[in-house]
Amino acid sequence: RAIMLPHAGWKYCGDIVARTISQTEVPDLALVIGPKHSPYGARLAAASEDFWLYPHAALPIAVKLAQILQTRIPGLTRDSEAHRVEHSCEVLLPFLHYANASLRVLPIAVGNSSLSELLSFGEALGNAISTLGIRVLYVIPSDLNHFADDDENQRRDRSAIEAMISGNPEVLYETCKSKDISMCGMQPAVVVMKALLTQSETIAPKLIEYHTSAPISFDYARVVGYAGMVIE
Repeated sequence: RAIMLPHAGWKYCGDIVARTISQTEVPDLALVIGPKHSPYGARLAAASEDFWLYPHAALPIAVKLAQILQTRIPGLTRDSEAHRVEHSCEVLLPFLHYANASLRVLPIAVGNSSLSELLSFGEALGNAISTLGIRVLYVIPSDLNHFADDDENQRRDRSAIEAMISGNPEVLYETCKSKDISMCGMQPAVVVMKALLTQSETIAPKLIEYHTSAPISFDYARVVGYAGMVIE
């Protein structure tokens, strides 16, 4: 029903992205809901283009779905500016497209929001998808903690992963806030978990693979954590 994938450079986490995607069936439609790292554009921004291009491919955007969601989710805007310098969604698209050549995507960037705003967004999204009766794969682009030493980073990452495995989006939010875990896709994860819970009573997140950047960069003093997860 959903997957969480890291969105750093492929040399750091491409293995996790590929192995996690291999554990699920990518349908013809994916909602890629990621963090907005920049101040540009709308706070809740769906891609406004018809296609996103990368070398040798044009990946169609689910324009009609974007138009429908804009009418059903308060605050959601179709806005290209929010995505112009944002990397969190785009670095995953070639992997997803490779898994299903018929894929259409709707990238949505989520700016800083309160817990109540995130839960409201998730509930409205889940209700809209249920009403439409369509099959989608929710994709959460997210790295885990940033820039502690390797031991401390792994400790914080374990807390975030355990909170996500709880299946409770509020637990994930409060854990990251109270333990100072800089999981950049935490807010999109809250949205997706709430959307899934709107569609069913429980969810079952499962860790597929985890490592930090240290084995690749050889820098153990300032690392980033990466995890691939599936949510059933």
